[in-house]
Amino acid sequence: LAHGGPQLSLEAIPALLDVIAGKVDTLRAIQESAPSELAQLVWAFATLRSENAARVFATAERRAWSLGWASMSARDLSMFAWSFAAAGVANEETMHAIALAAIPQIASFDPQGLTNLCWAFAESDVSGKRALFASVASVAKDYIVKDECSGRQLANLSWAYATAACWHEALFPALLEAAERRQKELLPAEQACLLWSIAVLSDVSDEKPAGDSLHGRLAAMAVRNFLGHIHTYRPNLHAWGPREVSNMLWSCAVLGFHSEASLILAARILQEAWAARTGAPTDLISERHLAQWYTAAVAWSLEGGSSSSSSSNINNINNRAANNQHSASSSSGSGSAPVLSGFQQIGGSSSSSSTSNNNGPLNNHHASSSSCSSSIIHKD
Repeated sequence: LAHGGPQLSLEAIPALLDVIAGKVDTLRAIQESAPSELAQLVWAFATLRSENAARVFATAERRAWSLGWASMSARDLSMFAWSFAAAGVANEETMHAIALAAIPQIASFDPQGLTNLCWAFAESDVSGKRALFASVASVAKDYIVKDECSGRQLANLSWAYATAACWHEALFPALLEAAERRQKELLPAEQACLLWSIAVLSDVSDEKPAGDSLHGRLAAMAVRNFLGHIHTYRPNLHAWGPREVSNMLWSCAVLGFHSEASLILAARILQEAWAARTGAPTDLISERHLAQWYTAAVAWSLEGGSSSSSSSNINNINNRAANNQHSASSSSGSGSAPVLSGFQQIGGSSSSSSTSNNNGPLNNHHASSSSCSSSIIHKD
């Protein structure tokens, strides 16, 4: 089921999982399972997002403790860590034990295993991550230099390190060079996530990123690809949607890279997405995305928009948005205002709201974050 077969209706899967999770025979079987069987079981329940699997996770965790975390393979450890974090049942003691078991065999982890492991610890509210992230960095760097990491894995690794506020002086230059080298194959969400990670680390890490020229090249690359892309506000991994656009612009602003053309094009994409939404804001378009655009526009006007003609262009965007809002409210009474109409109200709160980080990286389930649409592949 977790791998996509056999074919069942989405409505039938939760009921089936409830039956499996509630069976006494299931719990008895877990207590006799080998490490790889346990890892696959918790991974399946986490992947299918069962809401009633608490007994399964608890029983599997007790069995893993009795077997000993040190007896687990690299693959099993990464699957356990990801599953506990994805299901929201990760606890300090167990995650610490997984880290202690993983570090001595870190060279045995493949790129996806390293990505899953880092994502799990970044997503979980547990301490002691730095030792694990430091051990991962050297192995991950070798994979990156050899181009053995996918674009999603590059983005997920960068997201995890940024979320954990761990800058690594050897890993990140390799990440950025790989992104520049393979820019034609990187999806918009992956480019935006990499750029977001660098911007976050430049602001929150104890160790400040160095090599401004490399960061500038990455920002210029993302802007160039954005401006040369066919755009749509619809959810599409191959499109620069609201999340990708707002992340990219906010990140460029933090790194001191400004583009008037990007701000204007992004405003159009956000307006179209806002006009097409139904009901309350969703992951597709929300006020957080508007706040990120506004932050970038303010930074541009203060640092880069010195010419009167350029400033006029940005002012015209806000003026048109205000006029559209007035027309919409007077004609329909309850119509949704176009996307940029909320910027004046968002004002000073935009900076803090746009830097916070909700969910994780780029994944197959699209649990995308508003501030970093980077929920990458969590699956093993």
